Amino acid sequence: MSNLGWKDHSVVPYSHALSVSNVNPTDDFVCASCSAVVPSFTVSRSNVCVGDSVKITNTTPANDPCLEWFINGSPINPQKNDTTITYNTPGTYTISLQTTCGTTVLVTSQTIHVWPQFSITASTNSVSCYGGTNGSATVNISGGMPPYSYLWKPSAQTGSVLTGVPMGPYTVTVNDAGACDSTRV
Repeated sequence: MSNLGWKDHSVVPYSHALSVSNVNPTDDFVCASCSAVVPSFTVSRSNVCVGDSVKITNTTPANDPCLEWFINGSPINPQKNDTTITYNTPGTYTISLQTTCGTTVLVTSQTIHVWPQFSITASTNSVSCYGGTNGSATVNISGGMPPYSYLWKPSAQTGSVLTGVPMGPYTVTVNDAGACDSTRV
């Protein structure tokens, strides 16, 4: 038997240390410094009109560096700070705040409804004779968030149709269900 010079050696597995910085949760890395706390946030309003802004406030109790904001599934900045978003297109938007802790993904979402600005068209019917009280006016609304409320002045009628009034100037204030500003015609 020949001696090949083999001695009792210990085998050390190959190891390599990797340092990574500036990693976002959307990168293909797992965020290692996190808390498994469900993210939370508030929105200033969930029904808004086109052109309005919504203040979004992060209320997550832990300072989690792995928080990330999304609108309809697409990431937005800032990553973990409060933000204000102005909506210029009507529609329904889902705001989500997500944390990725190891292989656990925790998400909280809220829905924002953005309504088109509403517009008013009006038609009138004059009184049939001088001193008469059979004048009327009708307003039609498009856009905004139904239902609508109406207040005619000086008559104090509260529908979309003003009836039984004498000749004179009338103003109607229309409000929608909370998203858009009132309009007078």
